[in-house]
Amino acid sequence: LVLHDATVSTTVAGTSSGERGGSVGLTASQLTMNGGVVEAESTGASDAGNVIMDLGSLSAQGGSIVSRSTSQATDAGAGGAIELSAMDIITLSGTEVLATVLGGEQAGGDVTLTAPVIQLTNGTAIAAESEGAGTAGAIAIGDAGTESLRLQNSTVSTNAAEAKGGDINVQAQEIVYLTDSAITTSVGAGEGQGGNIFIDPQYVILNRSRVQANAVGGPGGRIDIISDIYIKSADSIVEAKSDENIQGVVLITAPERDVVSGATVLPAEFQDPSRRLRASCGQRVDVGRSNFQEVGLEGLPPSPDDYLWVTPLLPVAEAGGGLQSVVFFEPATTQFLVTPCGQN
Repeated sequence: LVLHDATVSTTVAGTSSGERGGSVGLTASQLTMNGGVVEAESTGASDAGNVIMDLGSLSAQGGSIVSRSTSQATDAGAGGAIELSAMDIITLSGTEVLATVLGGEQAGGDVTLTAPVIQLTNGTAIAAESEGAGTAGAIAIGDAGTESLRLQNSTVSTNAAEAKGGDINVQAQEIVYLTDSAITTSVGAGEGQGGNIFIDPQYVILNRSRVQANAVGGPGGRIDIISDIYIKSADSIVEAKSDENIQGVVLITAPERDVVSGATVLPAEFQDPSRRLRASCGQRVDVGRSNFQEVGLEGLPPSPDDYLWVTPLLPVAEAGGGLQSVVFFEPATTQFLVTPCGQN
């Protein structure tokens, strides 16, 4: 199934509180979205419908998957749920997945993503929000069958304007890897408590990323990270705080909590080869010593730091009474001339 800049939507404008609008259900072995919108909306007192996808795999480039209640009246309906499930993989790139209520006192809808492999990239935003007096919905990503979750330049967030922030539960058997990304819960105002965040894989890697459970007037939330290996870059943030109330709790359970600080930073510049080479005789002394000059070359010479394998010196008589010796290498491909002191 391919949706290219297509719109699949249901809208309810009912005035009866407690009734739910129509839901959107998609079932396919593979769903590819290129832009477009899949939406269930309520504009009145009825609750927004759900968006449910049961797929073999999901790949989305851009586009939106939304369930929302748009009425700002006091009796506005609650938000609907979004459930995305795939047998193989969910890949979202620059895609918005949003369950929200814009007013009233009802709660926002929950968001659930489950697949063995989940990848969120290029500005993908998974969000559950309440802009009214109700609590934000919860977000659950992964389950017992999920192997990995990777975020790159993407966000997973719950946000409440006044009431309690929604909780975020992340499960993966192997790894949760965030690069330039964030998993956050927050409360914008009022005395609502920040939501809680639970992350439980074998490896947790945070690279220039944030995990935050913050509030303004209410207490901060709670963050639990349980893993065998926990790696956090120096510019990543893990915090649960409140601007005006009791601070939240951050509990990290891992055998190794600070791998980065114990690592040795390698130099960024290449080593200057000239610093590894010995100076020549002429550079080390002024006069009075023998010199060593190459007088012939065939093939590749040995490294300047290698030992030289030579045959015994063979004396060669020269006119003028001087004495020179020729050194032959094995194999004899290179010749050097050794001139005794005072003969150079």
